[in-house]
Parts: sequence; structure tokens; C-alpha cells
Amino acid sequence: MAVGYDTRFLSDKYAEIIACVLAANGIKALLSKSFIPTPALSLAAGKQGLSGGIMVTASHNPAEFNGIKFKTNLGSSAGPEITKKIEAYIGKNKVKSLPFKTAMTKGLIEETDSLSAYKKNIRSFLDMKALNKSRLNILIDSMHGASNAIILDILKSSGIKVTILREKPRVDFGNVPPEPIAKNLKQLTSLMKEGGYDIGLATDGDGDRLAAVAPGGRFITSSEVFGLLIIYFTRYKKKSIAIGKTISSSNLINRICENYNLDLSETPIGFKYLADLMIKEKVSLAGEESGGIGIRNYLPDRDGLLIQLLLLEMISKTGKSIGQLLGEMEKNFGRFYYQRADFKFPGQTREKLKSKIKNYRSKTIVNKKIKEIKEIDGIKFILEDGSWLLFRFSGTEPILRIYVESNTKKSTSAMINFAANLVK
Repeated sequence: MAVGYDTRFLSDKYAEIIACVLAANGIKALLSKSFIPTPALSLAAGKQGLSGGIMVTASHNPAEFNGIKFKTNLGSSAGPEITKKIEAYIGKNKVKSLPFKTAMTKGLIEETDSLSAYKKNIRSFLDMKALNKSRLNILIDSMHGASNAIILDILKSSGIKVTILREKPRVDFGNVPPEPIAKNLKQLTSLMKEGGYDIGLATDGDGDRLAAVAPGGRFITSSEVFGLLIIYFTRYKKKSIAIGKTISSSNLINRICENYNLDLSETPIGFKYLADLMIKEKVSLAGEESGGIGIRNYLPDRDGLLIQLLLLEMISKTGKSIGQLLGEMEKNFGRFYYQRADFKFPGQTREKLKSKIKNYRSKTIVNKKIKEIKEIDGIKFILEDGSWLLFRFSGTEPILRIYVESNTKKSTSAMINFAANLVK
């Protein structure tokens, strides 16, 4: 098993403990020599003939959290059928463990360099000739996470100028949750408003999600990034592709797929569902609202750094700025105004809240008729004009997330306010 860890408090020690438990059970552990992004662990698990991988990380969650991600021998996130089996063993037997030095001496733990293979794999997937000729000036926000300055090494032969913010790993992430959403990227957005950079890019704490900011400070939503990539692969790369998206993603993706006659699948929230479709070869490109995008031919998992570099490749090969590319997409498919609001709540009120939302009986929301209600994941109200409102409880935090999309800022704000009042 590959074992990796991020930059969080004691992640390295937890990874060492995990390796010692694996070793005591006769399972060889290939332990990363340093902190790594989760996609590097996924690659190690999926491309080296291993049984799978364990990553110590709490991903994009605040600094007080930590956790574990399980990866399959294909490099994908383990689905419920695997994690439930693992959970079923909890408390069944006394935990076995070997001292770290003893396990190393016996060859049951081997320290490995997962980063070199990861960077090599990314380079092999990109058009490095186009990137090497590029003269872009880019701003990167590593959010004090595991992506660190990896992009500098990948682009070292290119003419791209890279400036990195929050490069140094910190266990507290500078007291800002390492989730690449607009409210957590204030410095990046501010510098993009000042001008001089072609694009601003960010990755989350463990490097599997991304965000982008255009010159002028416009935050580019994950669905917009995903839409641009679909257009790039279809129109410019001439690839025949099928698309997967989560239920919280924009209707923009539906319109693009309809235009290019692409198969589109919709799943519950959680990249593991999209990964499953990639493994079954039903989906080529997969994207979720929260910044996770994956490409089947690369790895059936999301990778923030890879998608950042593909955006740079797209700008370099098309000869168009990110603003021009966004403008073309909006002209052809329309502008969608998306917003997410998170509400913390006491754990004991969860069922009461869920019941209130589910039993909402009015036939309208902000004077728009409810056309359909979906319960694939959470409760999604689809309105007559195509706008929608989704209520969903986080699977990792005591938070209720409210997602809204419409074709005007005013309507989106009104729907967010309606939802907030309903749950308050």
C-alpha cells in the first residue's frame, strides 16, 4: 500500500503509525518521504501495481480537522462499498503495530519519492512544447498546502513567469480554511484586480481541487473552468468525450454538452461517484462544483495542479486570453450566476432541519413555480425558468450547504435569502 500525508498538524506522524500497523499485518507500506498532494498518492496507488493507497489529509477542511482518504488499486477514491467494509472491522480486534525502525529493517516499510513520478506523469500528459514557448505571467496561491511550489519545477523550462502566494506549508493554513473559494482567496483576487497577471490559480490543502481568477479580479467558478475544458477538448483538441458532473454543478455544462452532442451523466456530490463512471469508461471528463476535475486517460481522480496546467496550455495553444475564452463561452451558452452559502448548525438539529426542508409545501420559490424536485443528493428544487436551489448537509462537517443558480445576480441573491430564512 502507498501511504502519503499532507501538511496538516501531525499528518506525518499519523502516516508513520498507519505504515507501522500495515507492516504488523504483513502488508508492505511504501511511505512517502515528504508531504505530497493527494493526486501524487493516487498515482502511486494506481500506477505501480499496488493494492491501493492511504492518504492522511482533511483535504479542504479547516485546520482543526484531519482524516484519511482511501485510494483503490486504480488510483480512484474508494467508494462506499469499500469504505463500509473497512469500517466494519473497527473494534473487532486489538490493533497490531510494529516499531517503525523494526519495520524498516524488515523491509515492511520503505520510504519512497512519490513526487518525482507524479511530476513526470503530469509532464507526459501536457503539451510541454506549447507551454515552453509561452510567455504568460501567472499568479499561484498554494494556500499553505501540499501543492507548495511543484508548478515551478514543472514549468522550469518554460518562459512562463510564476509568482507564488502562501507557498510555505503551515499547519494552521494562516487561519484561513484551505478551500479555494472566493472568500478564502482575497489576496489573489486583490492582486488580479491590480493587473499585470494573465491568470490567477489556487489549489486546496491537499492539491486535488483548484480555483481560477481572471484579470480584473473575476472569480471563475469551477463549472466555468470545467466548461472551458470541455470546449477545449472538443473544439480544439478534437477529442470524442463523454461528460460527468455532480448534481450541484451548473446548467452551463448541460448547454455545452447539448451543443456538442456529448453524453452527460449526473451523480450525487462526491468525486467517488464520478470516478466510478470513469472506471466504467462511461465518462472521459468529470467535474464537481467544489473545484474537483478529473480526466480518465490521466487518472480516475481529480487533480488541481493538472487542471491548472491545462488552463495554461489552453491559453497558450488558442492564443486567446482567459477573458476572451470566457467571453466566447458566455456569448454561445449564456451567463449563469452561481452562489453557495454555508450554515453551521448544532448536530442535534440536523433531522429537524432536514424534515423542514423536505416538507416545504409551497409551489413557488421567490415567485417562480417549482417544476421538479430531485433527491439524488440532498433536496434540489428546479424552477420553471431553469434556475435551481439545492439544500445538502456536508458529509464531513456540521454544515448545511445551500447552492443556487439563476441567470441574474438579483435572482440568485433573492433565492439565497429565501433559503437562509427558511432554515433559520
